[in-house]
Amino acid sequence: MEKSLSKQFRFIMIIVGIVLFVILLYVSIIYSGRKEVTVLVSPTDAAVTLNGTTVSSENLPRTTQLKPGEYTYTAERSGFETITGTYTVVEDDINTVLITLSPQTDSARQLLTSETETGALEEITGLRQAQVTLSDNFAAIEDLIPYTDRRFRIDAGLSKNDDNDDLAIYITGESPEYYENALRWLVENDVDTPQYEYIFRTYEEAGL
Repeated sequence: MEKSLSKQFRFIMIIVGIVLFVILLYVSIIYSGRKEVTVLVSPTDAAVTLNGTTVSSENLPRTTQLKPGEYTYTAERSGFETITGTYTVVEDDINTVLITLSPQTDSARQLLTSETETGALEEITGLRQAQVTLSDNFAAIEDLIPYTDRRFRIDAGLSKNDDNDDLAIYITGESPEYYENALRWLVENDVDTPQYEYIFRTYEEAGL
């Protein structure tokens, strides 16, 4: 009797193991090559879809996993103008969709005066301005950055100095040796390195 139960238990465990393996394989195939995309919208409780699929607002900021390519988004909320636009998810960059809806009623305008909504709008406005600034000021190296190597990654971004809007080059690697390799790569590609601020960080610090 005990042997029979032992065989049944082993059989059940084998079946469970196979099922778990199939599930993990399926998930890895589905999400292979996908990039994390953050969606910031004002007002924060607006309904957002990307290619017709709802981006959940259960946790903020909203994030989803998408393969590189162009997507159509729609954002809507009662009392606000509905917006439709396109966003291109890229392979080697941080992907953030920034959306602001214009209030059409007094109650909608009142909603935007709350602390939560004011903070969200300020964040979106700041990031949008940063994108414009980076586009204008990094025109000379836009064909080079972002750059990903097996040892390091190079990105452009705003300085961490809150007193100004200076631009910086972010170098991500696991050790100072890789930072030096990244700087050498920039010099070899004719980047005027002295004019930029450099911020070094590990992959863990960069959230990568």
